[in-house]
Amino acid sequence: MTVTDPEQQEALFDAFAKIMYEGPGYMSTTVFLLREMVGARSAKSGVVARIEQKLSDRGIAHFPRQIPRDKDAALLLYRASDGDGLGAVIYLVAQLAERDPRIPVEHHEVSQLVKVLEGVREPHKE
Repeated sequence: MTVTDPEQQEALFDAFAKIMYEGPGYMSTTVFLLREMVGARSAKSGVVARIEQKLSDRGIAHFPRQIPRDKDAALLLYRASDGDGLGAVIYLVAQLAERDPRIPVEHHEVSQLVKVLEGVREPHKE
């Protein structure tokens, strides 16, 4: 399924962006699929950089923030521009999850996450 035609590659990344912006704002995928979408057979540093650029060009961020080179690794893609919604929650959680565990989480970081969560929380349904 390796896609070698640049126009088809762009169309696939555009389809991902459409899912992001018209759907729930996030989706999971694998390094393998993204690698195939840029016509590569391995996830070397140049390939990862191309993937990151294509996602970024469309306002899509990813968790983990550094794309692994393992083809079977899972990624969570999400709207980077969702500054006060789900994208903000994922971004804040990613920052906390990926930092050195010896650095304590600051009170203001937890408060910021709570504030964002309160803004995106769905109303309670009875």
